[in-house]
Amino acid sequence: MSYANKLLHAGHNVVLLACGRRLADLQACGLLLEDAESGARTTQQVSTLSKVTPDEQFDLVLVPVRAEQLEGVLSAG
Repeated sequence: MSYANKLLHAGHNVVLLACGRRLADLQACGLLLEDAESGARTTQQVSTLSKVTPDEQFDLVLVPVRAEQLEGVLSAG
């Protein structure tokens, strides 16, 4: 989510794909970030999608995963 925040602050159009509770939280509260050192919290409104259709086009797609998920994601392609 920090990549989304940095891209938003740089003036880019950002759309987050989410589902379930995460989607509902993003739509209701926006993107919530907490500084690891100070504990300060900031929120940023962001566009969201619950699914992507084949005709949609994006300039860049980032898929953040935990280290233990990486092998499964790479083998899915």
